Amino acid sequence: MDYGFLFPFAFFKASARGLGVSFFSLSLLIHINHINNISYYRDVYLKSEHWKQLKHSKAKHSKKRCIVCYTRNNLDLHHLFYRTDLKNTELLDLKWLCRRCHEKAHELIRNGEIPMNPGRHSSHYVLMTKHRVRKALGISFGK
Repeated sequence: MDYGFLFPFAFFKASARGLGVSFFSLSLLIHINHINNISYYRDVYLKSEHWKQLKHSKAKHSKKRCIVCYTRNNLDLHHLFYRTDLKNTELLDLKWLCRRCHEKAHELIRNGEIPMNPGRHSSHYVLMTKHRVRKALGISFGK
């Protein structure tokens, strides 16, 4: 695998540790590196037939609402973790998040407040993600 894409980011992240950049930021870049670069993910993979079929299946087999705030508007599919080969992504790897909660989740991941999932399905990880995004956005239900 060619890690040339990662090195400039790894150097930046490593040198920025003194500025409060977390190890999880680097971890996220390493996880995304398996698809060569972020533009491939956005410009090619997210427009692929495989991704379209996966989104359709997820919509068909799950409640299509944000797992954090329960809205049904402006929904994105969030990867709980990235498999080495994106074509092996399973429905359990994905959760619905509205755009606002999705952006906040990625901000918390970049800041190290939500660790990258170590590559397994975990209800604890999903609950922790929901709780931390709700807290960061000031969302509360009930009491």
